[in-house]
Amino acid sequence: MAEDGFNPPDRTEYSPVTQNTSEESINGNGFVESDVALISRNKKPTQFSNLQKYGTLLVLFAINMLNYMDRFTIVGVLAAVKSEFQIDNKRAGLLQTAFMISYMCLSPLVGYMGDRYNRKVIILLGTLFWVFAVFFSSFISGPQNFWWFVATRCLVGIGEASYSCIAPTIITDMFEPERRNNAVSFFVVAIPVGSGVGFIAGSQMVNLAKKMGWGGWEWSLRATPPLGLLCVLLLWIIMPRNIPRGSSDGVMNEKDTGYAEDLKYLMRNRSWCRITAGFIGVSFSIGALSYWFPQFIASAYVLRGDIPPCVTSDCEYSDIMFKFGLITTISGLGGVAIGLFSSNKLKSIPDRPKTGDAEICGIGQFVLGFFTFVALISCLKSKDLTWLCGFTALIGGCVNWALMVNMTMETCVPKRRATANALQMFLGHALGDAISPALIGFMADGLTEAQGFTADNEPFLLGYKALQYSMLMCPLMSLFGGAMFLWTGLSMVKDREDVERYIRAGGDESALMSGETSRTSSSNDSHNSASIIRRR
Repeated sequence: MAEDGFNPPDRTEYSPVTQNTSEESINGNGFVESDVALISRNKKPTQFSNLQKYGTLLVLFAINMLNYMDRFTIVGVLAAVKSEFQIDNKRAGLLQTAFMISYMCLSPLVGYMGDRYNRKVIILLGTLFWVFAVFFSSFISGPQNFWWFVATRCLVGIGEASYSCIAPTIITDMFEPERRNNAVSFFVVAIPVGSGVGFIAGSQMVNLAKKMGWGGWEWSLRATPPLGLLCVLLLWIIMPRNIPRGSSDGVMNEKDTGYAEDLKYLMRNRSWCRITAGFIGVSFSIGALSYWFPQFIASAYVLRGDIPPCVTSDCEYSDIMFKFGLITTISGLGGVAIGLFSSNKLKSIPDRPKTGDAEICGIGQFVLGFFTFVALISCLKSKDLTWLCGFTALIGGCVNWALMVNMTMETCVPKRRATANALQMFLGHALGDAISPALIGFMADGLTEAQGFTADNEPFLLGYKALQYSMLMCPLMSLFGGAMFLWTGLSMVKDREDVERYIRAGGDESALMSGETSRTSSSNDSHNSASIIRRR
């Protein structure tokens, strides 16, 4: 079984070293290091060839791009899917929610396995599962089979969770700290690019299938599976079989701890908790906007008489989807680039606290919230202003992708990074984009059925205003996310120092306890000093 990859955790083995207490070294943090810890601390990071490092990064980027293409292909053909299965906004929203629920529920398990078993095997098996689930879902049609289609979307989520939770930790372990930020930034560029291409490819495949007489929307789900199989083959060839956890940081002999201990560590990690809260705001807003904003714009176009409404399964708002996909891709590239450039600039300022990443993420979310609000209230009056505001909002929303991953990796110890990333995904999706598309759909249908919140009862105008009012939740959640990121800046310096202390100690847990004791002592000293001053 070990040959197949599901072997015990791939920690580096060490020869027994007799501990010489008379020659133990005391490090700068005031606690004793054994010879084993000193050997680990001074061990050079594992060396990977450029082909292994950059080849693995490129293939992981491609899989991540296909991942997001599959997520948003359905959005690109949503009008056709609604017509095919004869569903309303409530059930249309459930398609994305079903995917996200399965995705988030499996994330903690994958994170647990990713910290203990061979990550290459987990990714390969998960990607294969996801590819076949997408392909077979394309053969389901008819209103009577709607819930079978929902079930296949759940299977897609299970497969994608096996990849998304682990890939960032592999990149972190293969690239040195000084190159890690650039590598992670390149990896997360696949999020907006894949999303944008998914919008475009989905709607264009409907048009192509219609012209060729093949069918309709189902062909939008048959483009990515062959590419996914190619990526599986390339990853199997290029990616190293065993990548020691913490190898790029020079700490590879960490002792395993129970899952309960991992959870306790994360709950005590203030930066992780606040980053996760910020991610919830981001996920809620981006998830709802990505799913409903194109349909909202299409409703405005129909009301102005710019385009006819789509009412059949071989019809789609392809021009709108193309524009939305294009601005999603461009704004995503721009947002990630702006985030990376700003981060590097702030880090280069001497004597400035290293809180720039949190501040940039916070400002980005405020930009997302403000311009989303303007786009929502101006959509029917000015399509140019709507597209401009949507573009600017998405730039703000994409600023945080790389920085959020990097902050999580920097403030969590190596052996718990996969768990930290997986649990962050679980909570972010559970309270974010797993519920926001369905919630917006339920609210919109509820307002439409109320028949009294507006004096205009024309069906398309009624649906437009119902969706408009429902989507006002997105700016509010963006503001919440921005506030959480700014709050992260108050704790991330100390949490990063704890991780650095842990790494210098060769993975000794007492280093973390030492940091907590030091902060508690300092806090008590400050409290006692204040009490003395008051008594005087």
